[in-house]
Amino acid sequence: MLACVSQIVLFLELVSCISIPPQGNSLNLAPAPHHVALSKHRRQETLSRKSFNKRSNSTLIRPTGANLQYAVEVKFNGVPRYLLLDTGSSDTWMFGHDFQCLSNTSCNTGPRYTGEIDRIPGEAFNIVYGNNENITGQVGYADVSVAGLSVENQVVSVVTEGYWQGDGVLSGVLGVGSYGLTSAFEEANPNELRQYSPVFESMYNKTGQIDPVFSLALQRGDDAGYLAFGGLPPVDVEHDFASTKIVGVPFGKKREDRPFYAIENFGVELNGKTHNQSFQAVVDSGTYPNRFPAAVADKINAAFKPPAVYIEEYGAYAVPCNATAPDLGIAIGGKIFYMHPTDMFVPIGQDGICTTSIYRGFDLDPSLYPDGLYILGDVFLHNVVAVYDIGNEQIHFAPHNDY
Repeated sequence: MLACVSQIVLFLELVSCISIPPQGNSLNLAPAPHHVALSKHRRQETLSRKSFNKRSNSTLIRPTGANLQYAVEVKFNGVPRYLLLDTGSSDTWMFGHDFQCLSNTSCNTGPRYTGEIDRIPGEAFNIVYGNNENITGQVGYADVSVAGLSVENQVVSVVTEGYWQGDGVLSGVLGVGSYGLTSAFEEANPNELRQYSPVFESMYNKTGQIDPVFSLALQRGDDAGYLAFGGLPPVDVEHDFASTKIVGVPFGKKREDRPFYAIENFGVELNGKTHNQSFQAVVDSGTYPNRFPAAVADKINAAFKPPAVYIEEYGAYAVPCNATAPDLGIAIGGKIFYMHPTDMFVPIGQDGICTTSIYRGFDLDPSLYPDGLYILGDVFLHNVVAVYDIGNEQIHFAPHNDY
C-alpha cells in the first residue's frame, strides 16, 4: 500500500478549489427555468412558493478532472468556455490567450479566452486556492452569460500568469460565492482588497432576473447534474428539506467572520452510533472530499475494514478499494444525511489503492482560522439536493433520490 500512495499527490492537486487568503421544513420552491446541466472532466422557516415566484434557469454540469470536478459553460462577451463550478470562492475568471505557466510542467489549461475585457486601470487580481494553485491577472468588465442569464458589465478577471494543475478542459472558475470573498486589489496598494458584486449577486441584485437562491444537484460518475438559478433543479427530489443557517467562519485574531457558505454540522452518525462533536463546515462544490476535524476524520477512517491508514506526508488516508466502508451520516438541521458507500472511496491509480473521501481539515496557520477550516465537499453533495437560499441566509438540504 505505501508503495502506491505517491499517486495521492496527483489526486490532491484536483480536489480542492476553495479560496484561501495567502497565508425539517417543506421547501416550496418552483423548478428553475434558469438551470444548466453540469459536467465533471439554525433559523428554520417554512418558505412559501411565492417567495421564489420568479423564473429560474438550470444548466447541465459536465464531468472533468477524472470525474472529480464539475464544469459549467460560461460566456465572456459571447465567447464560451467551461469553468469550474465553485461555491467556495467568488471570483469569475478565464485564462487569457497570453497566460504564462509558472510551473515546471505544463499547467494544461483548457482553451483560453481569445477576447478582451474592458480593463479597470490600476487594478489586478490574485487568488490562492486550497490546493496551492496561485494565479494573477487583470480585472475588467465583460458581459457574462450562464444558464440563459446575462449580466452586462460584470467585473471579471483574465489570468495572465500563475500555477494551475489543469486537466485540459477547465478554462477558469465560475465563483458563485458571496460578496466579501472577491480578490481584486489596487496595484498601488496590494494589501487592500477591492470588493465587488460577484456574478450570482449581480444576477439577483442588479438585474432582478431571479430570486437570491441557487441550487445544486451533483451526481457521481460520468453524469454530473445541474446548477439552477432562482429555484430547484430538474431532478427528482423530496420536498422534506432540512434547513440550517449560513454562518461565517472565524478568521484572524479578531475572529471576524469570513463569509463562506458555511453551516453548523452537529456531528456524525457512524455505524449507528451518534458522535456529537459539532463544527462549522463550508458547503463547497469546488472541493471534492470532505474535510473534518482530525479527531472526527480519524474516527471515521478507523471504522473502515480494514482501517484506513493516514499518510502524513500527503495528508490523506489510504485504503484498499475493496475495503468495507462504514455507515456514515452527517447531522444537519435535525436530520441525518447518509453517504453512499461509493462516495467513501476515491481511486488514485491502477493498483487497487484508494484514498478515502474523509480528510482532515486544511493545515493552516491557526492565527488565520482559529477554529480550523472544514468542508462538506462534492462527495457529500452527491447525496443531497442543496439549495443556497441567500435571501434567507440558509442552506436547505433534501435527499437526492436514486439516480
